[in-house]
Amino acid sequence: MKSSIFQIILLCVFGAFAAAGVLVFALAVGGGDEEQTIGEVVIWGTLDKPTFDIALDQASQANRSLSGVIYEQKEASTFDQELANALAERRGPDLYVITSDQAFINQAKVSLTSYENISKTQFKKAFVDAANPYLGGGGIIAIPFLTDPLVLYSNRDLLVTGGYPNPPKYWDEVQTMAQRLKLQNTSGSIEIATIALGTYRNIENAKAIISALITQKTNTGSFVQDTIVGVGTDGELRSVLAQTFGQGKAPALDAISFYTEFANPAQADYTWNGSFPSARQAFTQGQLAMYIGFASEEKLIRTMNPNLNYVVTQLPQWKGNTLSLTFGRTYGFAIPLTSNNPMGATMAAELLVSATSSTAFARQFVVASALRDALSQPGSPGVSAERKFTDGEALNSRNWIDPNPMETDAIFRDMIEATVSGAVSITDALARADQRLQRLLAQ
Repeated sequence: MKSSIFQIILLCVFGAFAAAGVLVFALAVGGGDEEQTIGEVVIWGTLDKPTFDIALDQASQANRSLSGVIYEQKEASTFDQELANALAERRGPDLYVITSDQAFINQAKVSLTSYENISKTQFKKAFVDAANPYLGGGGIIAIPFLTDPLVLYSNRDLLVTGGYPNPPKYWDEVQTMAQRLKLQNTSGSIEIATIALGTYRNIENAKAIISALITQKTNTGSFVQDTIVGVGTDGELRSVLAQTFGQGKAPALDAISFYTEFANPAQADYTWNGSFPSARQAFTQGQLAMYIGFASEEKLIRTMNPNLNYVVTQLPQWKGNTLSLTFGRTYGFAIPLTSNNPMGATMAAELLVSATSSTAFARQFVVASALRDALSQPGSPGVSAERKFTDGEALNSRNWIDPNPMETDAIFRDMIEATVSGAVSITDALARADQRLQRLLAQ
């Protein structure tokens, strides 16, 4: 039987535990038909428990070995501290779910899969590009199972009222629409905005949106380069935020200039400011024509306003670019070094990231699998248009190695706010952000 990427991972991780003196045995899993004893495996994460449990139940029906897997939802605001305390006291989970931006800061806590056993090339062939942050300096940090791409939500009624039958495909269309769709009262205050861009604190996905704009601006051809954070020839991580990439000036300059002009009253496409509530709230209340959010937010948007007439489409692109690109967040299973059941945790992770299981999770969370083989193809029969769209955007998704999500959030926020306020020029704001990011990477 031909070994899958998961069999290799299993053997590698089992080997690592065996080297540490833990008695384990390797299991070759072909299609998940053979049922083995996993035992109790506790998973921690911040994903919604009822939704996770539905998918877990579906996976368990396909393979009863997963019957001992238990998922515990934790508060996102306290998760990191609770996990750190639990791991220190050796009472933590056997697996925990991390997002791609949490990979770097978690690599010292988990059992890494060595590149001597599974190469970066093998990993990249198996999983979407947005999962690359799991490729740590010393090995694979987590096994990805979900991809959540950034998409565009558009209020159909507001677009049609403004004379637009369809959402924009390109960013220059967004600039034109910003002038026509916004509604101002007699005092000049904006009552209905076109799109939430330009500020930071009242835009839920500001860092992800800026990352997508920079990625698109940097990669105009058919070859995708690392953006924001790159790896030097010495293997060290370096900030490339202010790098020119042979374009004469840093692509990030154009991206930031574009992003901030929507919050500049002196610009014709001024349409958003800090007086609005959160972007998602404004969208669900009919105060915002277009909202940039993750695919997984659709459930929440429906709950917030069941009567909202909206459509989900691809994030706008820059005209002339060869590739369609967006930002994507991936979710992966990490095995803590202190797991009480490392063998069972590894076996459970293998089964949960299989094509069948990851597809079940993807459908429940309204996202896509992180496994390339589980993603539908354009001509796949019996697959809904919505799933084909989300799967396609998962393949278009890119990400970057985030050294510390909270710290980089502050760096991006300060860069945007300094630009919008006019405190410094865009060039200086970018240079400062680049320097701060480099110092963070050097820590």
